[in-house]
Amino acid sequence: MSGNLLPFASGNRKWLLVATNNNWKKCLENKSWGVKERYKHTIQRMNVGDEFLVHLTDNKTAGICKVTREYYYDTQPIWGDGNSYPHRIGFEPVKIPPKPIDAKESYNRHLREKHGTSGGYFGNPIRQISDSEFSIFELDINKNLATNQMDSQSTSNMLQLGQKIEEEPARLLEKHSVFLTGYDHTNLEISERNSLLGWRDKPGTLSEEI
Repeated sequence: MSGNLLPFASGNRKWLLVATNNNWKKCLENKSWGVKERYKHTIQRMNVGDEFLVHLTDNKTAGICKVTREYYYDTQPIWGDGNSYPHRIGFEPVKIPPKPIDAKESYNRHLREKHGTSGGYFGNPIRQISDSEFSIFELDINKNLATNQMDSQSTSNMLQLGQKIEEEPARLLEKHSVFLTGYDHTNLEISERNSLLGWRDKPGTLSEEI
């Protein structure tokens, strides 16, 4: 990365935070993000209301969160990788896709020409990024959430339809009476032609439904 200034917008700032899959799960469980000593001055700049993009080390986007508690120091173990990451902030998740999203396609399309390989761009575990770069990955998350919502609705509709189909035979039987009678071929043709049924003797079960 060069020393050129990024076009940061005023107001709440946008950040890029990087973690392993396991550490991200612990962060999400505890609503807390921590860094080592060398990054404490950076995390101290994060304010309540700032949003950060969560990037995983396997080059996937895990979601967007909002800072709800500014910098604090805490050595209580959270992560199981042997590091306490005592310099911390508190946060709440804002947009979390069901599964992390591959970030390579969007990075290569929008950022590779300017920043080079993704390893350099995502190599810093915590840094501020521009609103425009933040929005690239936010759009991926929005699309993913919308697709999953439509899939969920479609599944729900299919289940409801299946239930209606299962209930339909019973509903038809509830509303219609079914009778069984016997005719020879000649009388059957006459009945069909005149849309009439007749019996020589009064049927004993004609008024009973089955």
